[in-house]
Amino acid sequence: RSALAAAVMKNILDAVESGDTEKIKDLGKEIGVEVLVTGDAAADKMEPHPKFRGFVSYRARASAKAVRSGTGQVLAVVTQMGSGMEIQGPVASAKALRAAGRLVGAEMKTKIAKILKSRAAVTLRIRGLKGMEHLEALRKALGGMAGIEATTLRSYGGGEAELGLAAGGASTQDIAARLEGLKSPSARVKSVGVSEIELELAP
Repeated sequence: RSALAAAVMKNILDAVESGDTEKIKDLGKEIGVEVLVTGDAAADKMEPHPKFRGFVSYRARASAKAVRSGTGQVLAVVTQMGSGMEIQGPVASAKALRAAGRLVGAEMKTKIAKILKSRAAVTLRIRGLKGMEHLEALRKALGGMAGIEATTLRSYGGGEAELGLAAGGASTQDIAARLEGLKSPSARVKSVGVSEIELELAP
């Protein structure tokens, strides 16, 4: 399992660093996430201050990049510095890396939360699915629809599915009207709420 996780992480890093949008989309779908975050960190030994003779000092730099898996769009880039001082070099280095990592994590969390909060979340419940290919055809149609920035599969089974839609400012009424206009797959909107839409696909 650890080897598989390491392979997936390497694929994510390679895709994000290369900007390979299609690969990013595939990986996001594979692991079921809307946002991929990658990063790196390094620590350098610093000249100790005479006041702290006998101690070892390190300065670390950590950076992270958040990418929307549905589009490959870079949402945020964060870089922070951290310091660590201990009697042993490895301990000082680890302390500096932890400090920089905590700062990066806190800033990234704030930025991502702000971005996601600014986008309306709509729940789309679907009935009448004939299989995963049918669902993927619908997700593809949704991906090209104005007002929908991303889709996330929340559940699937028994011919039914639930998707989370990042609406990007579009209302449920707007989305419902566009869904009614779908030709492949054709669909009928059963109900529309403030943040929910029920959709039935044509047999």
